[in-house]
Amino acid sequence: MITSNDVRVSIIVPTYRPGEYLWDCLRSLERQTFPREWFEVLVVFNGNMEPYAGQLDVGLSRFDLNVRLLHTGICGVSNARNVGIEEAVGTGICFVDDDDWVSESYIADLYEKLQDDIVVVSNLRTCNGGVLGEDYVTRAFRRHSKTPRGGIMRMQSFMSSACAKMIPRSVIGNSRFDCRYSVGEDSLFMASISYRIRSLVLSPSEAIYYRRLTPGSASRQEEPAGVKAARMMKVSVGYLRIYLSAPWRYSFLFMTSRIARTVVGVIRRQISRSGGRRRSEFV
Repeated sequence: MITSNDVRVSIIVPTYRPGEYLWDCLRSLERQTFPREWFEVLVVFNGNMEPYAGQLDVGLSRFDLNVRLLHTGICGVSNARNVGIEEAVGTGICFVDDDDWVSESYIADLYEKLQDDIVVVSNLRTCNGGVLGEDYVTRAFRRHSKTPRGGIMRMQSFMSSACAKMIPRSVIGNSRFDCRYSVGEDSLFMASISYRIRSLVLSPSEAIYYRRLTPGSASRQEEPAGVKAARMMKVSVGYLRIYLSAPWRYSFLFMTSRIARTVVGVIRRQISRSGGRRRSEFV
């Protein structure tokens, strides 16, 4: 019997409308080279369990994993992740979206470099209709591969997402995702824990987080330019709110840099709508 004393890593997988993508995600976790008794998988269902309860019970029972099904009636990936954090017992925390998957050595490679104040970052590939591609994390990983360790300023391209990394539980502490945001919530969460991060270090390039590009994902939906701009400006206010909550704790340079990047991202999107080159990522 696996006990909480055995678990070293907790994988938090929020899900809302579970289907084949979730099973693909869990199959990738089932194939991990990391000892199975050393990690747990927390599948957090957010929303109305019907008509999915029976499907989940049957589906999860087919996996040879230390998996727990949690439920929250409050919809939203941020709340689901927070529920997972509360229940997690591992010293390392990984967030994996239910439509994504990871390479076989993912947990082992990231855990090997984990320290109390160091966030370990994985490589990343996108998948669109079976075709592998790149996004800003992929390019940042390649750019930093010769100097694979650095502080939050030099490595801030990796501070926009909570996925594709292993975060020490000691770094997360009492911080949680802000459920008021449906866009930019990852960036704000990473900013909120930034003062506990001494450095970020890259994993071996073979440890890959595969991000499936699906039109239904909240962070990938197309929105009118004005709505998107308003959301990003709200994120800028979120950075400011975090900084002002404890200005002696946070880096002024880091926070202003994040705000500046957000504003520049809004401007670029407005230009792209007018015929310029479209950028699909926010860094």
